[in-house]
Amino acid sequence: MYVKYRPWCLAEIQSSGTALARNRDVFYVFHVFRSHMTVVLLAAAWRTSSVCSSRHCCLLPNVPRTVCRLLRDMKHLLQFMKLVGQLKRVPRTGWVYRNVEKPESVSDHMYRMAVMALLTEDKQLNKDRCIRLALIHDMAECIVGDIAPSDNICKEEKHRREEEAMRQLTQLLSEDMKKEIYELWQEYEHQSSAEAKFVKELDQCEMILQALEYEELEKKPGRLQDFYNSTADPLPAEVDAEAAAWCKPDDETYLGEVSA
Repeated sequence: MYVKYRPWCLAEIQSSGTALARNRDVFYVFHVFRSHMTVVLLAAAWRTSSVCSSRHCCLLPNVPRTVCRLLRDMKHLLQFMKLVGQLKRVPRTGWVYRNVEKPESVSDHMYRMAVMALLTEDKQLNKDRCIRLALIHDMAECIVGDIAPSDNICKEEKHRREEEAMRQLTQLLSEDMKKEIYELWQEYEHQSSAEAKFVKELDQCEMILQALEYEELEKKPGRLQDFYNSTADPLPAEVDAEAAAWCKPDDETYLGEVSA
């Protein structure tokens, strides 16, 4: 291993790493850039509260403050990823209330929405933006949970909670990423673009598809009819043909039975 930064000689990295490895409150991320035989070590300590005020970092000996800032940024990034990871363990509330066995998570839902957006062939839509909106639209639920209509929480309060959660989440990111993710969330919330409206329709269509799958698994056609009914409003003309295609299963007869 070669280190192109004098204060970080290999012996110091090894000795510091050995000491810190014994501390269960510390988590490392090492990223190696193999360019001109340079190794950059990025470490994140969960219990490091702020950037060091001294010339060198208090986490690793003889590490300059510029590197200490990298430690802080990586710590925040890891916190962000852990929070977003909670979406894999937040069940979709509607299915829980209907006693669906092994209900999908919010992450499951957003992933298939993103795939739907990826497969769109509508040239008038920005596909990349649709995918980003799909991946971000329910991100706040990693903090506030999946608030369902049956929870009797008004739209204004739901929006307030989710907005606060998004501000909390994006504070952990760089200024550029903070601005991009928060503005994408606002775009979806306010339905201020054709892409946001299309992704909203995908949100409903993915839910219908999931309801159909649960009914087929349980062999109980029509048990989740209220989920179909909740999307009964006509689709907007600009997204009708594209989004409605996702709601149409192969067995049209079966769809007729659950839609009756």
